[in-house]
Amino acid sequence: MRRPSNILPMVAVCLLCITCKEDKVITKGNHDIPDAWQKNVLARADMISDIVWTPLRNVPKSYYGRKDVWFEGGVSVEGLPYSASGTEGGFIGRDVSFYTFLSALHNPKSSIYTVDYRQPPYNRDKASIMYGCVCSSAVCFAIGLTATYNTGPMRKGNVLYVEDMGNSPADIRLGDALCYCDEEEDGGHMVLAYDIVRTKSGAISKITLFESAGPKARKYTNTEEQLREWISANDVHIYRLKEEYRDVFGPAPFMEKSLLSLPEFPEALCLEDGDRRSYPEGTTVRINVLAEGYTSLEVYDGQTLCGSWPVAEVVEVSGLPAGMYRACLSGASGRSESTYFQLGPCDFSPKRSGTKVIVNGSWDDAEPLYCTFNDGIGGQPKLLRHTAPNEWTTEEDIAEKATHCRVFFAGRYGIYKGNSIKML
Repeated sequence: MRRPSNILPMVAVCLLCITCKEDKVITKGNHDIPDAWQKNVLARADMISDIVWTPLRNVPKSYYGRKDVWFEGGVSVEGLPYSASGTEGGFIGRDVSFYTFLSALHNPKSSIYTVDYRQPPYNRDKASIMYGCVCSSAVCFAIGLTATYNTGPMRKGNVLYVEDMGNSPADIRLGDALCYCDEEEDGGHMVLAYDIVRTKSGAISKITLFESAGPKARKYTNTEEQLREWISANDVHIYRLKEEYRDVFGPAPFMEKSLLSLPEFPEALCLEDGDRRSYPEGTTVRINVLAEGYTSLEVYDGQTLCGSWPVAEVVEVSGLPAGMYRACLSGASGRSESTYFQLGPCDFSPKRSGTKVIVNGSWDDAEPLYCTFNDGIGGQPKLLRHTAPNEWTTEEDIAEKATHCRVFFAGRYGIYKGNSIKML
């Protein structure tokens, strides 16, 4: 679904200015006009809900706990799949790029086709396909938060970067997150205000919301009455990214680079988890060989050969230090195109400084993004800001009882997590 046009041909356009909780809202042709920051939010939402992808064969679908439904092979789908696979797989837009997801679809032997998180040993009700989005990861990506904040912490006021605007529909503006949390069922939901149509008096007439929910991301439109009923029935609150953070955070660097163009996918070989992945140092990287006529798989750091492995259906590459690597097949007829991956450093020196935590270190092609702590509140992320050469500091205060810290790094191709380390 595309955002409705703001242009009404052959009609005199009227600009209406109203006040919405100290934020002015300008409308044109009855639609709210996004400012520069909101335009970026809506554009990122479009990337998630408008992308078209086509699996080569059936892939598992998250759909209200059912384990017998599939995205059909060869049938195009609009909108990224819903899947709470962040722990074992990854959130698209946070852990992996759109390119990695699409390249995994292009590889008939990839984990997207061979792993079903609905089945044993995982038995995940809200996870199916290896890569996908949940409601909170999609909304956080759209509004520009690198980390994902779940509905519970958002609703309980534990997210520093957003302001609770209450629950009056009159106070909703473009780019706001609408969130509720059902503590008894350990659930909730989060959506984004994508388009707002107003009456002549300035009241909301219709609203288009963006969400990621089973089975995929989408946009849908509610009337003002439907909106009020939903907010009232679920105690939904409105959350707005604070102005001082709108230019501080944004999509991870690897995402910004991957949004502009998608190069062709390698045909002869591909990482089992999709091309161009960042892994923590020490990971065994599995590479699928998709072509015949080659005898060895070679891995290079730049132009330096780091190792050679005999060709098999799956080649397991291990024993490499942190670095940027490319792999290709070699045989009598020459070398194939390459697939790329990163093994990123994951050790650091966390230390307390008052109520904050400072992360020290210098890494090539890796940047600390956020930390989690054993603080008893579910390991919610604390974003890091670069405060000095080779130094990053948490934005938020850290609980006194927290003793260990884990840093999540933005690598060249995605986010990976470091080791859990005791703080000094």
